[in-house]
Amino acid sequence: MLRTPLLLFFCGILNSSLGFAQFFPAGSESKSVGMESALNSRNGPAVLYNPANLSLTSYAHEPYLELGYLKAELSYEHPDFDQVKVDVMTAIGSLGYASSLMDQRLHIGFIYFPWSRGKQSIDGVPRRIAGNYEPLYIETESDNYDLGIGASYQVMEELNLGLSLIRRSERKKLYATQSGDDVTLVKLDAHNDFYIPVFGLSYRRDMITAAVSYTPSREKHYKGSQKSALSDNYTAPTVAGYEPTKIYLGLGISHQQFSVFLHGNYYQWSGGKTVFQEGVTSQNAKSDLSDTINRSIQFGYQVDANLKLLVGYAYKPSPWGDGLFNGQGDNYRIGADFGGINNVTQKVMTLGAEYAMCEHLSINPSLYRSFGQREVKSSGDRPGYYQSEVFILGMTAISKF
Repeated sequence: MLRTPLLLFFCGILNSSLGFAQFFPAGSESKSVGMESALNSRNGPAVLYNPANLSLTSYAHEPYLELGYLKAELSYEHPDFDQVKVDVMTAIGSLGYASSLMDQRLHIGFIYFPWSRGKQSIDGVPRRIAGNYEPLYIETESDNYDLGIGASYQVMEELNLGLSLIRRSERKKLYATQSGDDVTLVKLDAHNDFYIPVFGLSYRRDMITAAVSYTPSREKHYKGSQKSALSDNYTAPTVAGYEPTKIYLGLGISHQQFSVFLHGNYYQWSGGKTVFQEGVTSQNAKSDLSDTINRSIQFGYQVDANLKLLVGYAYKPSPWGDGLFNGQGDNYRIGADFGGINNVTQKVMTLGAEYAMCEHLSINPSLYRSFGQREVKSSGDRPGYYQSEVFILGMTAISKF
């Protein structure tokens, strides 16, 4: 049971800092789908989403470079306070490599994907203190990236199996005070590395392509230090995160110049209800999480031998419910909060292209835009109106030699 309502606001502060989901998938191929793709991912990004797709590598060396620009706007308006906004404008990118070995029966790949890096300061974020909402000043800093290595093996002409290992490195800092006050309410420095395997399968025959990948769940506990206004001493971080079990499915059908690709990604977020802890005293609280299925459809048109155009739509429901707060610690449930991109259901529109400039170089531009909004009722954990919008312009270059 929570010891006092004074401390409930910590849950919200740390949730907004440590609850960041990735704004975007790695690779232009997945961006043009609108979400992580077990079917369309290529080269280095295939290590993250389906290592069996490394089998699509046809040269001894294929370096992969993705560069782009991201603009995101997150907003939150509590019924009794002015709207709070966070604007993010940053360059993005990833670096990969794939190679074909043993007469193209064995393929290996590598990926470096920095998915959250930078600093933010936000003034006026409403949080509960002693049962009442007060505006807080919050500073956050993150440095999160994935390093992955994987391999695929051609079991038969149509069938490939893949395995990869991802090292997810996370470091998150947070500092919070009441607006206009220099008394520290929270100071946090949390970091750790987590190792996550990915298993994949791909099948291609005639006009049909199919793919499936599986990633097991992972509890995430952090090293570092944590201090609150209630204590003069630093302790180890009590926050905890959760990577859900993921099952990605993809099916593609091609006929002459036309193609259609269907994707369904299952996330077992409900397994994190008692794991996800984002507050100094929220160890006994549960999270209002539920399983989700992201869906996407993509259409392709082969203009000529060197150019293919793509358009897609994805629907990505939020795993976060409204939560519950009625002043009683026994009934408290952590819910959707300001600061996490997956706290609202996202609708994504995409455009993409695959263009072979010459035999040894191809480029894949992509355009990704997502929008989402929701309203949390007064009985919810953090009531108010939430909105997010993300725009990404990316370009991938793949060299082959």
